[in-house]
Amino acid sequence: GGNAGSFYLLGKDGISWEKIELGKVDEGNWWGRMEPGKYRYFGNALGYVTINPKNPAHWFFTDWYACYQSFDSGHSWTLMIDGVEMTVAHTVVADPMDSKIVHTGVADIGYFRSENSGISFKWGNDPVSIGITNNIKCISPSSVQKNLVYATGPHDYHWYANQLFITEDGGKSWKNMGLDSSDQI
Repeated sequence: GGNAGSFYLLGKDGISWEKIELGKVDEGNWWGRMEPGKYRYFGNALGYVTINPKNPAHWFFTDWYACYQSFDSGHSWTLMIDGVEMTVAHTVVADPMDSKIVHTGVADIGYFRSENSGISFKWGNDPVSIGITNNIKCISPSSVQKNLVYATGPHDYHWYANQLFITEDGGKSWKNMGLDSSDQI
């Protein structure tokens, strides 16, 4: 995201960057939506950008208390925070084996999962009860083994990530792989 709300794509020559013209941004009635002279959060705190491997026109990015998705390669965006409102999203990624599954790692709460291509997200109960902790910084689904997903986060409720978590059921339950808690990733 360069300038607030701007995205660039590396040209076919691999040398020059081309600005993607921003079209419509649909933020519904969200309290932080863009309002002339009042709020301008879209793209100001970009954290993570990813492209759905099954659909190269389907993009996601995390931002100031929000996640957005585009179905036209970044020209228009839709806010997708149903279920993850009021927290900072660190990462969002479509599962390469099933694009209806979208994994999201957020501050303070941990892991969320969407089963409807990011329209809404669900969080299981207390993350400790499903084996994962808070402040999930990175999520990496396998592109060769269905339901295998890796994530990084803290051992206990901290801000840094020093643990590797794994799930073999697509994010329904997690196992801490037991990194040394003194090692910070």
